[in-house]
Amino acid sequence: MNRRNFVFQSCIACITGVSISSVLSSCSHTILNLPIDTDRISLPLFYFDKKANKGNQPNQYIVVHNEKLKFPICVFRLDESQFTAIWMECSHQGTQLQVYGDVLQCPAHGSEFSNKGSVLSTPATKNLKTFRTESINNHLVIFLTK
Repeated sequence: MNRRNFVFQSCIACITGVSISSVLSSCSHTILNLPIDTDRISLPLFYFDKKANKGNQPNQYIVVHNEKLKFPICVFRLDESQFTAIWMECSHQGTQLQVYGDVLQCPAHGSEFSNKGSVLSTPATKNLKTFRTESINNHLVIFLTK
C-alpha cells in the first residue's frame, strides 16, 4: 500500500469511528442488573434522569436483568408519570427481543412491537407480556405477578 492510500484509508477509518461514536452516544438507554424482592423489582427513577446518563439525553428506556429471570424486562418512559414494563420474549417463537428506539424487534423472524407491547409487524400476532408498574418513593416498582 502506498502512502497516499494509507493516509486516505486512515482518514476514512477516523471519520467512520467518530460518526459511529456520535450515533451510539445519542442512543439513550441503560442496562441494569437489579435484585428481585419477593415478586417485584424496584427501579430508581433517577435512571430516567439526564444526570444518570452523564448529562446527555434522558434515558428513553432501561433494560432490567436478573439471573432469576429467563428474559430481561424493558421499561419505557412514555411521559413524566407513565411507564410500561415489557417482557422481552417474542410472542411468536420465544426469542429474546432487541430494542431499537421505542420499538422491540425479534432478530429471528423480524416481528416488531411498540413500546406498549403491541404487535406492529408479523409473523407475531400476540402482544407482548407487560407488567403492572407503580411509582413509589422515587422508584418505579415492577410487579412480576398479577
